Amino acid sequence: MGLGPRVAIMGAITEKGWLGARTQNLKSSLSVLRIGKIHSYKSIKYWQVQKDNEQRPDGEGYNNINASVFKEYFQNNVIPFLEPNSVIILDNARYHRTYRLDTFKPTASIKKEKLREYISSQGEESSADMKKPELLKLAKFCFKKEKTEIQQIAENNGHTVLYLPPYHPELNPIEFAWGFIKAKAAANPSYSINTINKQTLPEAFATLSQNTISKFFSHVRKQESIYMETIIKDESLQEGSMIEDYISENDLSSIYESSASSELTDLSHISDGTSEEEDN
Repeated sequence: MGLGPRVAIMGAITEKGWLGARTQNLKSSLSVLRIGKIHSYKSIKYWQVQKDNEQRPDGEGYNNINASVFKEYFQNNVIPFLEPNSVIILDNARYHRTYRLDTFKPTASIKKEKLREYISSQGEESSADMKKPELLKLAKFCFKKEKTEIQQIAENNGHTVLYLPPYHPELNPIEFAWGFIKAKAAANPSYSINTINKQTLPEAFATLSQNTISKFFSHVRKQESIYMETIIKDESLQEGSMIEDYISENDLSSIYESSASSELTDLSHISDGTSEEEDN
């Protein structure tokens, strides 16, 4: 890919439509659209970015797309518009899964005594004869209980963040929404950033109806059922595997059974059409 400018978008979607929508009709806001946000949808934020010539140390390929930007977006464009007790679904993009600076992170360079202290602080026990590789493995298991910074922000506001299994975009309704919008934009291509901002993007968003969004969520429910049935039937899964840990920690079957006062929100990010995911 070239190094030219492009538009990055952050958005949050619910089965009712885009989160924080003042209206389901984006056409009325075409004339006031500008870089920063689409005014009818408070949860949609977009801006022009430039691809870095060299890969950044934090692994992000585009400037201004990082954990601090996502945190600010999450606090200002998502949290204020959620229904009480919402469940927020996130993929494993790097900037979705950062931790507070004071969070203990078990690594091979940490001494055995510190690993034992951390394991004990997490309510687990380590035997006196355990060697460092065993302690490190147990400490990393304990680390799974740590909350990411985004999870802490959500819980402090009465919400819950669940992370999808890595590399499973078919379980993510917003991926279908992004694909729909990109296809519409590609059908009417423009090589001017100004035209993309003022015409291409607004027209693409305007074609995505609430009915279509509901179909995306229905499709994901079916994919979720297939996923759950597959891993439950897979006899090759060993006790303590990452998938079993995920199932035990996150009751996926109950996600779509929230009360009428709750709202399922699927949150993700799009820049160049790829999701940066990494294993837990």
